[in-house]
Amino acid sequence: MKINSESTVPVYLQVANEIKSNIRDKTLKPGDMLPSDRVYCEQLGVSHMTVKKAIDLLVNEGLVVRKKGVGTFISEPKITQSLFTLTGFTGDNKAPGKHTHSRILRFQEEKPSQAVAEKLGISTEDSVINLKRLRMINDEIVALEDAYINNKENRYQEIMRHDFETESLYQVLGEKCGVKLGRAKETIEVSSATEEINIQMGVPLGRPMFYLSRISYGEGEEPVEYVESVYRADKYIFSAVLTTP
Repeated sequence: MKINSESTVPVYLQVANEIKSNIRDKTLKPGDMLPSDRVYCEQLGVSHMTVKKAIDLLVNEGLVVRKKGVGTFISEPKITQSLFTLTGFTGDNKAPGKHTHSRILRFQEEKPSQAVAEKLGISTEDSVINLKRLRMINDEIVALEDAYINNKENRYQEIMRHDFETESLYQVLGEKCGVKLGRAKETIEVSSATEEINIQMGVPLGRPMFYLSRISYGEGEEPVEYVESVYRADKYIFSAVLTTP
């Protein structure tokens, strides 16, 4: 690694870009530990602050992770999430070596707020089932989902009999409630981690996050579920295939 002192590119970016290049060409692989900041300082003739700024950038981009008292390690590759499938968190993350499960924060039948009622096409006097969960892969929290299932006339009361720490909501809807989801409308925004996200997901304040909202419809075009989700931007990539009209 060489630093070009005459370049218009800031030195910390040169350091960060070189490490990124090493990640891309697999000189540095997931799980590898980076040399200490002191080693970089001595090898490159740069200040500790410069190296720290470069590593901070890589941490914020999710390419490396600091483990307190241990060192800085190359992160696992991001999870690619397709925008063309409606299979739910469990279905999206079926792969060798991946173990998905959830931690339930709230699971109850309740009256919907005006905003939720409008999304589901019901009144505030109708019933919804609110299922709020931390979603985890291999014991690491990667998402927070707050789902509202249309339970007008108790049509999906069967849901209350299931354990959604391990079961898939969409699988229960399909196999136990006879619901086949036909399509969904989804929006994605990027914003910073709030205090609530910091507390519930353990993500530092201000860290970039994906905020999703989705309405899922049954075959009869009736809204079945409205869900608001927060995904870690350092763990996920959302992909889509575009075609010309």
